[in-house]
Amino acid sequence: MNLHRFIPVEVARDLRSRLDQIKIDRVFHCDGLLLCVTYEDNPRLVVWNPFTIQTRWINDHKKYTSFALGSSNNNSYKILGYSGGNYPGFGIYDMKSCYWRILDVTLDFQLVSIH
Repeated sequence: MNLHRFIPVEVARDLRSRLDQIKIDRVFHCDGLLLCVTYEDNPRLVVWNPFTIQTRWINDHKKYTSFALGSSNNNSYKILGYSGGNYPGFGIYDMKSCYWRILDVTLDFQLVSIH
């Protein structure tokens, strides 16, 4: 797997101290890649390739509260973001372009999210 624009990460000998630095709340996976959502007041997103030990932080996702990781047929990885409440909305983040695209979607049903 190759994610574009990865930030190199040095492998820590003591993994326990490394894991204590980031508190992960939710994890989603696709083709061996992990999308991790941190447990904070303002959660952050990081995509991690455990095979290459590369990470990539995803910016500008604050309007979304639920996420999923997937890939398209052109080997491009994407993140689906969803915000519920009174003003629901969807967005797609493309890992190649590093850009969120707002989707014009109207639901004719209620989407329930369980964490």
